[in-house]
Amino acid sequence: MVFGRCSHKDMLRAASSKKQICPCSLPQAIWVGDQTFCKSTVDESSSLGCLDLHAPTFTISKEFPIRPHDDSDEFDIDLVCKLEADKATFTQKELKRRVGEEIKAYAKANSMNNDPEEGKRCWTLVYSKDDKFHMDILPALPDEGGFRTYLENRGHMQAASQAHVVDHAIAITDQLDENYDRYSDAWPVSNPKGFALWFASKHRQEVERRKKIRVNDGTYMKVDDVPDYKVKTPLQQTIQLLKRHRDNMFKGSDDAPISIIITTLSAHSYRGEQSLSAALKTILTDMENHIENRGTEKWVVNPVNPEESMR
Repeated sequence: MVFGRCSHKDMLRAASSKKQICPCSLPQAIWVGDQTFCKSTVDESSSLGCLDLHAPTFTISKEFPIRPHDDSDEFDIDLVCKLEADKATFTQKELKRRVGEEIKAYAKANSMNNDPEEGKRCWTLVYSKDDKFHMDILPALPDEGGFRTYLENRGHMQAASQAHVVDHAIAITDQLDENYDRYSDAWPVSNPKGFALWFASKHRQEVERRKKIRVNDGTYMKVDDVPDYKVKTPLQQTIQLLKRHRDNMFKGSDDAPISIIITTLSAHSYRGEQSLSAALKTILTDMENHIENRGTEKWVVNPVNPEESMR
């Protein structure tokens, strides 16, 4: 696979060429998105080479990174490795093993000092301490049809009809799932691309307004020329501030709210404010209204899966 022959710098350059993110300033890149950056080709040396599959596609998706709280922290890059296959081809365990073999081959080919680490759902590539970042790689299969049926069977007809909810759904691996080591149609589901599209819809008008300002001041010729990472909306800035406040307040405690909850509640509460102070006031005032009480539990509903609470 091509993945096994490109360095992490190659991958970052490829990502930047698609998303116009400067690799040398990755910590400052502010974007939510999903972009193919390394399209692998299966050859005879690959553990996947015996399968009649489309080439696996590695996808990069990143929230709003903030600088690590201290020198012991790292930046992390989340990747999805989606193979064009179906659940009849793999068990979750087998898919994870196969993808893991490719990741291990990549690490060996690039003389990495740290062996890939297998987690509950993903594989982690830990780079050198000087690089200060690691990659979490999640094995996945397409699951648009299965997820649409799942929502319809549970009465979520409106959600099942929304493209951003179902069109990008993926089936993922999870060691704790009861069907992990057997063939089954019932896999855990995720939708990082759908979430990115939902989030983008929450501040699209402000993004466009700010891009027009960059055109009017002569920085760019037209709106389409303005890279997304050159625009920071008050929503994005507020999320960065709240995440930094979280880090300072909880200092690594398990009680700290996870980033996806901060992002989801902020996006729900944002009303198109054009200044950071106005957005911060609105979001802090409104956030709790999007936390549901369901029996004894608090729910922050996943905007692309109404059956799931963000945890």
